[in-house]
Parts: sequence; C-alpha cells; structure tokens
Amino acid sequence: MTQHVHRQVLDTRSLFAKDHAVWKKRLRESPVRIQRDPERDPHHNPLPYRSIQMSLSGAAVARYLDLWILAINDLTERVRDIRHTLRDGRDVTDMLPAERPYPLPIELAQAIGATLTAHPD
Repeated sequence: MTQHVHRQVLDTRSLFAKDHAVWKKRLRESPVRIQRDPERDPHHNPLPYRSIQMSLSGAAVARYLDLWILAINDLTERVRDIRHTLRDGRDVTDMLPAERPYPLPIELAQAIGATLTAHPD
C-alpha cells in the first residue's frame, strides 16, 4: 500500500463520528472505506481474527486503476487445484500463499482501529 493510499484512508477517520447522520454523510463522501471481516480457513471454518477489507469509490477507483495496480495474475488453475485437493480430503496448506500481517504505520492502525502488535517476519 502506498503512502498515497495511507493518506486516503487517514482522511476517512471522520467516518467514526458518533452522530449517525454525520457518519452517513461522511460515508457517502469518503473515497476509501474500511471494514473488518472474519477470516475463514479453506473449509470455511471461522478463524480467531479478522482481516481488513477496503472498498474504493469515486476518485480512489480511478487512482487504483491508473496508479496502484502493479500486476494482475490469473489464479484460476491454482484455485481449481486447491478446490480439487479439498474435495479429495487432502491438506491444502502448502498450496496457499503465506499470509502475514500488513505492516501498518502506527497512525493508520490507530485511525482504523487495528490491533497494534509486533509480528515476526
């Protein structure tokens, strides 16, 4: 995530307003929205943590398309292989990408309410 994206997200701090009408207005105007979604394992069992999901609107979409996309990879065959392996009842752990917590700057983590913990690489 670039510093530009960080600034866009930080600009959405006002979305956490206590007044619902103010929150709704700011939500409509915000180019970047954050929500925390539950994570699940390959069998769709809940995991004990949530991941941040970002959605973009307005000017952020154009920036994303024009500036932030670095590559697009077709993972269709890989996903099919994982699905078949799951259907066969085999472990897919080694087929999945390694996931690590994203190293958020402290200011951004505080703005979105993320847990501030140290994670080894």
